[in-house]
Amino acid sequence: MRKRIRGGMVLALALGAGLGVQKGVYPDYATMKAETPLWRADDSGNCPNGGRARIDLQWRADRIARRAFRIRKAGECGDPPN
Repeated sequence: MRKRIRGGMVLALALGAGLGVQKGVYPDYATMKAETPLWRADDSGNCPNGGRARIDLQWRADRIARRAFRIRKAGECGDPPN
């Protein structure tokens, strides 16, 4: 499943029902990208199965904002696909 969204939507709204981020998202400011596993409501805390969100960042005036993101199917327990 691949979903691309641009613009000013809040990440939680863009993810849609049933998906969430349980741990922090740590951006790489050198590349202006971030990546995080996604959890479904019934996932255990240590094994996310909702895929992975890849987030592109940009400067908007004096703030860092989300430019775009994609949700990709992940491997076992949220690991990046091979």
